[in-house]
Amino acid sequence: MMSSQTETALPAAAAELPPYSHELPWPAHLAPFKVVDDGSQGDPYEHYAWMRENAPVLRAQSPVSDVWFISRYADVRKAMRAPKIFSSEVVKPVPLNFLTIIDAPDHARLRQVVAKAFTPKAINLFEDLVRANAHRSLDRLIANGGGDVVEEFAIPLSISTIGALLDVRAEDFEKMKFWSDETFSYFGRLARNAPGTATDEQSTLELFEYLKENMERLHLEGNESIGGHIARMWKEGTLTEKEAKELCAFVFVAGHDTTTILLANTFLTYSEQPHLLDRIRRNPADAVKFAEELARFRGTIQRASRVTTEDVEVAGTVIPQGAIVRLLPGAQPGQREVPGR
Repeated sequence: MMSSQTETALPAAAAELPPYSHELPWPAHLAPFKVVDDGSQGDPYEHYAWMRENAPVLRAQSPVSDVWFISRYADVRKAMRAPKIFSSEVVKPVPLNFLTIIDAPDHARLRQVVAKAFTPKAINLFEDLVRANAHRSLDRLIANGGGDVVEEFAIPLSISTIGALLDVRAEDFEKMKFWSDETFSYFGRLARNAPGTATDEQSTLELFEYLKENMERLHLEGNESIGGHIARMWKEGTLTEKEAKELCAFVFVAGHDTTTILLANTFLTYSEQPHLLDRIRRNPADAVKFAEELARFRGTIQRASRVTTEDVEVAGTVIPQGAIVRLLPGAQPGQREVPGR
């Protein structure tokens, strides 16, 4: 059986595999798009534009298997809304209950637990703390005459913010950052065949054990933080111990990583378009709109991994069952329009 994203299904047996990325007639100034390539992926938008026009479904080689990239907005949107065909479970059995690699019904159940924790009331409890941490980091940068805004502002602020949401002790932030990086490495190794590190699995286990002990403390205290909410769901039987630990880990790892990227992109965008900073200085209320637009303009999530459960046609190309697919939400045409328009 074959599904169609374009409503023009053909027999799978008649489908021919498209050429690989390196076999396509790329412009002279663009190297062929690869699965892993720091050069093109540091600033991939010219590649994305060429792909949308010339190869909306791009096949690339990797050491393990072919990887298929889908770049057009309509196709990415349809794929994200078709989880029965484009499964998030790129690794089976699923090693970690991270929301990005599980399907329904577990995805909906765990997402609901997180959604109930992230209430406006819960977030507002930390507003003053976040503001104080931001001022402290900026004051330090100014006093030093400048510095690395990622290392000295974005990372510390995101770690302290997500750590506060889970009510992790401040003195443990540094080792939490190390464990988080290692867990991200371990996750990438399992889900995307990334190289990983020699210690990422052990570090992930240490993170989970730490989070279990932290949840035990939060439950005894009757803590109202998001970490306390997850602990309560565990103790009430809504979550298993494994699910609770991995949900806390996901909130921390994904939360601080995406926040760090968004903060870094904020400084980059201000440096490229200083009139936007001037506008927000004149109209501070626009800061919220700017943050929302920036998340679209320079998305923190450039790729979403999927695996096909059956043959499926996308933009005239048949992707076979069991194929590793990378949806490119960051490849959309509006991505490079001026934010705050």
